[in-house]
Amino acid sequence: MTEMTTEEIVKAIGNATNGTYIPKSHISTLMGGFDEYDEQGRLVSVDPNYKHGVINICGTDYAVTRVGWDVYIWKPEYASKSSYTWVWLDDRERYLLTTVDLMPDYVREYKEKKKQKEKHLMIKLN
Repeated sequence: MTEMTTEEIVKAIGNATNGTYIPKSHISTLMGGFDEYDEQGRLVSVDPNYKHGVINICGTDYAVTRVGWDVYIWKPEYASKSSYTWVWLDDRERYLLTTVDLMPDYVREYKEKKKQKEKHLMIKLN
């Protein structure tokens, strides 16, 4: 079997998790949040919890941590050692295989509009 590229690994993990990048068996923090929607009724907020688990792709274990719109896929040699707290490591890059940004464009646009609106409101208040 040939070695998979990082892009192929990302795609396989996405397919195996139905695009959530959350392994079936995972641990999760337990923080509350609230839902926020844009003018079209699309969800723009995200689950604030850290979700971490291991998924096996073609016989290799990959640890996956998802927080918000961000996914961290750790190098296979760290699959059994990693945890969601590794996201905070100063030198996390040495353990990472890759990161995936799942934020939809409409959420980026919404956040930018909201930021501009708040900035304009602050100028008015001053």
